[in-house]
Amino acid sequence: MITLNLAFSILDKIIDACNIPIESEYINVSQSYNRVLAKTQLSYLNLPPFDKSTMDGYAIILNDKNQNIIEYKIIDTIAAGKSTKQILFTGTTIKVMTGSKIPINTGLVVPIEMVELQNDRIRILQWPQNSNFCKCGEEKKKGDLIVTKGSKLDSIAIANIISCGITTVPVYKKIRVSIIATGNEIVDEFYNMNDSSIMNTNGPMLYVLCNENGLEIVNISKIGDVYSDIMQTLQSALSQSDIIIFSGGISVGDYDIVKTVFIDCGLQIHFNSVSLKPGKPITFASSKNKLIFGLPGNPISTFLTFNLFVIRALHRILGITVRNTFNMPLPDNFVRQKADRTECVLCTLAQNGSLIPIMYKNSGYLSSLLQCDGFFIVPQGIKQYNKNEIVNFTILKKLF
Repeated sequence: MITLNLAFSILDKIIDACNIPIESEYINVSQSYNRVLAKTQLSYLNLPPFDKSTMDGYAIILNDKNQNIIEYKIIDTIAAGKSTKQILFTGTTIKVMTGSKIPINTGLVVPIEMVELQNDRIRILQWPQNSNFCKCGEEKKKGDLIVTKGSKLDSIAIANIISCGITTVPVYKKIRVSIIATGNEIVDEFYNMNDSSIMNTNGPMLYVLCNENGLEIVNISKIGDVYSDIMQTLQSALSQSDIIIFSGGISVGDYDIVKTVFIDCGLQIHFNSVSLKPGKPITFASSKNKLIFGLPGNPISTFLTFNLFVIRALHRILGITVRNTFNMPLPDNFVRQKADRTECVLCTLAQNGSLIPIMYKNSGYLSSLLQCDGFFIVPQGIKQYNKNEIVNFTILKKLF
């Protein structure tokens, strides 16, 4: 049994040595959600691309405010997407709309609520404190950084890229994954259950987790604890996938034969037991440029080891930069009975910003994950954290 940190170190080293071939492709930005950027993107445009009004109002030259001139003749109106050839002079104004291009010699925009309209004239009732327009290039200049290589593209990143004039982006092609849930006891349909069956939850859960993380699922299988079936399924997965994820069959029971199949198939096993709670029997193997994960069968262990190991592998392969860990306070003392293993403590994130550990009897209690917003890790050898002590919290789901 090895430590979690050593397991991470081995995983990273093997991934770097495997050199999994990752190609890129250009796709439309609007179709790039959840894809990983293969090249840093620089702006094609100045933002805004012109001096732009930030509100509906009246453009005047700056010197008029200094002279306290308060009456103006309206000489034009500019809608968004339009411009004018008119030039402002003392005592004249041009009406502008939010987002419209302002006249070239505008000093400030007086909001409409600060003026009194009288036919084709306005009277200033109050002078604004701000200029109320953005200068060309104030937000971004042509050539400025927008989003860096390795970023996972979300709605905000996509909108920023498009605003800078870019409509196609290079993204990494999706890594191919096979999901294999094992166990004589698991069934896909309620009507197939007997008095010793359980529903196959790990397969569908892993399917969704892989989808959420931008993997291409080429195969999802459910097989019993039969040597020949596991061997055939593994060989097929190796021929069509970059990553293979097994669920169950990797512990030390009489029917836990997945490790044996790994060995007989010629895989190199790098570790098969980590000092981790839950998730001790996590297994990691490789074959040339293929990565194989044997995740524990208990649902919480499956969920956590996927997030700890498979996601780490994916991020390292693609060079993904994701910030999902934060320093958070504990509202009460945290004490555990044993400190012989590193422990992942499931938590709910309270409205006041503190963490509330979730108590559950064992890692088969899948319902505990319904309350789970993330987890913090208690290192091996540490038995207690005090109230208000800061822990490193990993967020596992979006909080909305």
